[in-house]
Amino acid sequence: MSKYIHSKLNPILALSILMLFAMSCKKTVEPVSTEVQILSFGPTGIQHGETMVIIGRNLLDVNAVVFTPGLEINSADFESQTDDLIEVIVPMAAEKGKIKLITADGEIESKTEIDFEVLFSITDITAEARPEDNITIRGEFLNWIESVTFFKGNVVDSFVSQSDTEIVLTVPKEAKTGPLIIAGRGTEPVFFETETDFIVTLPVVTGMTPLSIRHTDVLTISGTNLDLTREIVFPDGSVVSDFEKITESSIEVKVPATSLDGTLTLVVHSLEEIVTAEAISIILPSITELNPTPVPAGSELTITGANLDLVQSIAFPGVPDLVSDFNNQAPTEIKVTVPDSAISGLMKFTTIHGFVVNTDIELKLPGGGPTPLTYTFFGDNFENGWQDWSWGGTVEAPSNEVVFNGTAAIKKTYDGSWDGFSFGGSSVNVSSYTNMVVYVYGGTGTGGQVVQMVLNEIWGSPVGIMTVTEGQWTEFSFPVSDLVTNSGAGYDWTRIIFQGQGNTGDIYFDFVGFR
Repeated sequence: MSKYIHSKLNPILALSILMLFAMSCKKTVEPVSTEVQILSFGPTGIQHGETMVIIGRNLLDVNAVVFTPGLEINSADFESQTDDLIEVIVPMAAEKGKIKLITADGEIESKTEIDFEVLFSITDITAEARPEDNITIRGEFLNWIESVTFFKGNVVDSFVSQSDTEIVLTVPKEAKTGPLIIAGRGTEPVFFETETDFIVTLPVVTGMTPLSIRHTDVLTISGTNLDLTREIVFPDGSVVSDFEKITESSIEVKVPATSLDGTLTLVVHSLEEIVTAEAISIILPSITELNPTPVPAGSELTITGANLDLVQSIAFPGVPDLVSDFNNQAPTEIKVTVPDSAISGLMKFTTIHGFVVNTDIELKLPGGGPTPLTYTFFGDNFENGWQDWSWGGTVEAPSNEVVFNGTAAIKKTYDGSWDGFSFGGSSVNVSSYTNMVVYVYGGTGTGGQVVQMVLNEIWGSPVGIMTVTEGQWTEFSFPVSDLVTNSGAGYDWTRIIFQGQGNTGDIYFDFVGFR
């Protein structure tokens, strides 16, 4: 431990000069008093173990000097004592405060306080602890420590206990691993930063079971210090802080009904994150076979697969309403009547927990669905060289979230800026086609919004006005001759835009082309 050495003017000489100067300025002779008086003491900034000088009157009558907090030095232990001067060594445990002179007639207290230059030292600090546990700091002059600041600013200025050699304090709940800053008082504030980091204990995950799990079932997380967990973030971003059970070695938590496959993140009160090494896999219904195929509308369809007991309803392609009235349901089979308005395409399952599952085996009806297009911009993907030239919002194409026919559609999320979905990168002469067909589906909150068609970027002459119906596919069929005449675009088209009129939300387009 380094020792700090300061060069000071001899305290006796300095104070004697001050006293002689003061006496030389007197012009009158005052009556001699027998009262013990303190005229001055110091020097200011003296260190513990150094000699303090007290200048006064009748100091031979002083039997003891008392330092804060009640440290009494008897006259027999003074370095020197005359009628006008006392020299005494400052006790190592002395603190800032007034001094007292003890005489046979009572006590004389100084009007001002003495403070010290304190160079505290640290010899040992607890290396690691959990939040809200106690740690110990050992050293010298620790009774002069005012605060301990943890990494990123958690300040502790109220200690469990404090002495000149030891401080016990509680680690804040929000403390983070990092160096400590220890602040001491005195004539000059002293700050000390630890060279090594104080380690704040974090949870450690050693396992999860079961890794394959259904929504709302209880997942058990094993490890150490898991009771420090504040919340758990599941792969879909949902946050759970209300656990079924939590101990130092385990957490039992229900899997949210919206969770996806993936790793979990444990968050502690300091907002530090611990990501699990293992990932959970959500058990969902799946199809292995449809029988018969193709299946006529109005006939019974047998769906074979796994976890089909989780299915609450089925969305058939081309059918606006969900079907939840099954003829029979078991974990490996559902028998259901195909609605009359159904068309070929992919079905969707909604589970008993409200989770939507996209299926991957196409439902086929006799005839194959709607009347085929003679020229296609988008079927299950872009065709005939057309590309996505959209702006504003976002576009997912192909998307299998909501499909009118086949396996995919266009999902356009409008952002309210009169943005649009646009076909570009190719060209077509439309003179030989009769009608342009677009199927439109409105996502949540889009009912009543209007999409207008702009051809060849002739913005002043929009055509093909389409009013969106929420939760339902709507067919729009426009005579090509009307589109050509009203837009002024002519018969050679190089760009087709579905522009929103300040729309917001998800709108889907499918089966776009000519008949």
